[in-house]
Amino acid sequence: MQNSAGSGPLEEGMRASMREASARELRAPLPSRFNEARRRGFADYFFTAKNAAESAIVSRRARSEREIGKVEKLRPRPVKGPAHSRT
Repeated sequence: MQNSAGSGPLEEGMRASMREASARELRAPLPSRFNEARRRGFADYFFTAKNAAESAIVSRRARSEREIGKVEKLRPRPVKGPAHSRT
């Protein structure tokens, strides 16, 4: 973490507290009473990430189509013959 407020007489004590919290508390396993909240949190994270990825795809496609035209019209020609002969 970065201290954007500057330095002061309490800084070293605060740094020591942060090191201890990081070593003992922030890396400790979550108590089992929070398992359901943790599960919901991960489900929400992955739902949000999926929606963000889908939105990015739509945006990239729209941007590309503004530049080069409809993507469906740009399909590559089929290659005939076995896959290993495609060089």
